[in-house]
Amino acid sequence: ASTLLSLAVAIGSTSFSFFVASRSGNRLMIGFGGLLFGLGSAAMHYIGMSAYLVPGFIRWDTSFVVASVGVGSLFGAATTLVLAEYGKRTGLWAATAMMVLCIVALHFTGMAAMTIVPLSGIDVPPQAVSDDVMLAAVVGMTMVIIVVVGSAFLIDQRSMEEAATTYRHLALHDPM
Repeated sequence: ASTLLSLAVAIGSTSFSFFVASRSGNRLMIGFGGLLFGLGSAAMHYIGMSAYLVPGFIRWDTSFVVASVGVGSLFGAATTLVLAEYGKRTGLWAATAMMVLCIVALHFTGMAAMTIVPLSGIDVPPQAVSDDVMLAAVVGMTMVIIVVVGSAFLIDQRSMEEAATTYRHLALHDPM
């Protein structure tokens, strides 16, 4: 249930935050929309982490939790401000990098806040998967995601260019 709630919060907060950022040309509201994105990402992260089950207790270092929310919010605001400032081509790449920084900084700072204290008398089982296999799986899936996203971007860019060419031709060859 927590995992599905986390997904719903991610979708809802992202949609709402970009709605807020896109409704006004005011830099304050654009930045506020990004700040909401960072806060929504933090909410998604910590709701998702509440679903984490371990044979022990999870202790949270409040200073790292606050830092993770702050870092996520700042990079979230920077994401929307950079996109608004630099436009589609340059701004898209820079905003993408800022969004990745937002999520990664929030995640790793948030994970640094977590300490698992094992229950006494419970044996911790050995790893089910070796580090090398896990590394290969993570790198492999990351590469698949990058290739899929890159392909989607190139397809979209190509169809935008074709549409522009078609519209230009129609405008120049209008019989009226």
